[in-house]
Amino acid sequence: MLNETERLYGEVRDKFEKAVKLFYEKKFKEAKKLFSEVGKEFPRHREFRERAEVFLRIIEKMEASQGYEETREDKLNRVVGALNEKDPEYALEILKELKEKDARVFYLEALAYALLEKEKEAIEKLKKAVELEPRFKVLAKKEPDLLHLREKGLLDQL
Repeated sequence: MLNETERLYGEVRDKFEKAVKLFYEKKFKEAKKLFSEVGKEFPRHREFRERAEVFLRIIEKMEASQGYEETREDKLNRVVGALNEKDPEYALEILKELKEKDARVFYLEALAYALLEKEKEAIEKLKKAVELEPRFKVLAKKEPDLLHLREKGLLDQL
């Protein structure tokens, strides 16, 4: 049986996840309403409240500018959201829109391929990310989505 704290945590998590899904479906009005509710109804859950505030700022920025052009950083944030939602296909779709490939893009591609269990592609992308920025080697060794690659010793190649 869940105690009150666990029940409330589940409610805020569910509401936040639903808002994120709406955001990525570009249903901004509905997402904005739910993100606002997260902040108001669950003020003690700082992790969700602060993340909801970030999404609200993005939505408000989009509403403020008529012909809002999504920035590279906005796209990368959508990729991270898609990966957090375990939707690697959508993450790769967004990453294909990016003209410039830097270490972060290669790392995010690696995560997406790892989630798709495409080990060869994941390792290739990780190698490129580490080559450009060695700090990604450290991140890869701690990344939960790469656990199965670590367990097989595939990250030792980096």
